[in-house]
Amino acid sequence: MKGFWDDAKFVLDTLLMKAVGLDEDGMDLTFTSGSCNVEGQEKGKQFMKAMQRPGAVPIDGMHTDMAKALQEILEKYLVQARQPYPQVKKNLTLIVLTDGIWSGTLDKDKVRRVVIDFCESLEKIRGKNIRIERPVSIEFIQFGRDKEATARLRHLDDDLKWDGAP
Repeated sequence: MKGFWDDAKFVLDTLLMKAVGLDEDGMDLTFTSGSCNVEGQEKGKQFMKAMQRPGAVPIDGMHTDMAKALQEILEKYLVQARQPYPQVKKNLTLIVLTDGIWSGTLDKDKVRRVVIDFCESLEKIRGKNIRIERPVSIEFIQFGRDKEATARLRHLDDDLKWDGAP
């Protein structure tokens, strides 16, 4: 992602302008490495500051374990989804800005399994109606033209329905 960081900042800033006010308890930003996370913000200023912090800006040799990062985010959602009613059941829109290479993810198929396991767990908690309601949406926005990464992301976008994901 190092070569695409300025593009990623621009895309994030654009998405933030569109999303302001849509999440009543604020938006979150999580990085796959480092601890530069931002939580509960209503405006984009803190997000853009976080994109400049050491640990957030990619450096040579930085590895990305996308499976681990996704699993942590999705597990937090499952904890919330397990809360008894009348706890509000919020929807989650997860937008992943990525080059798709994920050099720190040794088993590239693990990302697919994390998403499938999450869908199965959520279906056990909320029932089969999640296929209609779609409380969680994951979108990968790719930077760069790595053919293997593009194929991997296309598979995650188009083919998980064959594995049981709604």
